[in-house]
Amino acid sequence: MISFRLTDEEYERFRRLCLARGLRNVSELVRTAVNQMLETVESGRAPNSEIEFRVGRLESQVADLSLALEQIEQRISGDGGFTLAAGS
Repeated sequence: MISFRLTDEEYERFRRLCLARGLRNVSELVRTAVNQMLETVESGRAPNSEIEFRVGRLESQVADLSLALEQIEQRISGDGGFTLAAGS
């Protein structure tokens, strides 16, 4: 077993990335990421890793935006106001 410390912000980012990638938990995310890194190094695919990193970062940012929209919608609907419809 391996353990490491994360700040609250890092943990939240990891958790959102889990949601975006359909992973069960942060442990699965880290295990998957490390295995992908090993496969990249072993297969010599190093030039693609920058693209993969950027796509991963974009996925994380999309997850952040999705979470923010959910929180906004919850606040609006919790106040007895209107709810946002898809595409609004």
